[in-house]
Amino acid sequence: MVCRSPDLTCTARFDITDSAAKKHLDTLVTVKRQLRNLMAHGAFGKKGEVFSYRSNAGAVPVALDHTTAKSRFSLTPELAFDDKEALTAIEAFIVYLWSGQREPARIYIQETDLPLILPMASDGSYAAAMANVVDMNAFVDRLIRKFDAAANMDWWLTE
Repeated sequence: MVCRSPDLTCTARFDITDSAAKKHLDTLVTVKRQLRNLMAHGAFGKKGEVFSYRSNAGAVPVALDHTTAKSRFSLTPELAFDDKEALTAIEAFIVYLWSGQREPARIYIQETDLPLILPMASDGSYAAAMANVVDMNAFVDRLIRKFDAAANMDWWLTE
């Protein structure tokens, strides 16, 4: 499924009725909006809070804080974006992503260099291996042995 929503969030990938998934989604959407709108684009933000001022050095993002009584602006790079907080949010999401029922997929995707073998997707091999970590480890070990045997031209060991 492809995400086609205007703000590029993809709620179809995770069950957002789960409070943990919803919290991660909301945090990452906030990080995306801060970084994309305020830092990457310059130009006017969705609420008119930023514009791009051209100097000899190039575009300079200028923030107008409309929440105060006086008109204020800032030429500093700290436009409500906390990189440490953003990295913490991303790291927390990665931990969440590879937990629970998705943990077996992490083993195949991140711990091996094994390719995706389409007939194994259609015959249910991957679905069976996704049952738990033990089944995925056994599946990965079996595939690695087969690849090693083929690389060593020990074809009789691949049966």
